[in-house]
Amino acid sequence: MIELELSLRGLLRNFGLKVGAISRGQFDARIKQLVEDNSMLQAASGPMLRARTSMRHELAVLERQVRLLAKDDAVCRLLMTMPGIGAIVALTFRSAVDDPARFSSSKKVGPWAGLTPSRNQSGERDVIGGITRAGRQVA
Repeated sequence: MIELELSLRGLLRNFGLKVGAISRGQFDARIKQLVEDNSMLQAASGPMLRARTSMRHELAVLERQVRLLAKDDAVCRLLMTMPGIGAIVALTFRSAVDDPARFSSSKKVGPWAGLTPSRNQSGERDVIGGITRAGRQVA
């Protein structure tokens, strides 16, 4: 969807037209406003705008289904009570860690998922860096 928006912006930029910073809800109206005087641009942008509208509708339907799936699962509902955890993250974690009892402690889940921080230790110094992505690539 973003690629379509960028393609439309690029198409119009070739003709000296700038869309500018606008909200997603005003994108279609702004494009139509810019191309109203040029039939060639109308013909080129029309199918792209219709495809973008269709994609937005399909994405909304899929997001609704994902939210319903997460809402029906007790574990996902519990995971979504944590800040920053939405339906997609909860469902991903739920499907990846099918049996949490196989981990003796919660500290072992991160390394299993490949979310291990890098460490640089030397004498009195202990620097913990970013995620190394070592381990299974399930997350």
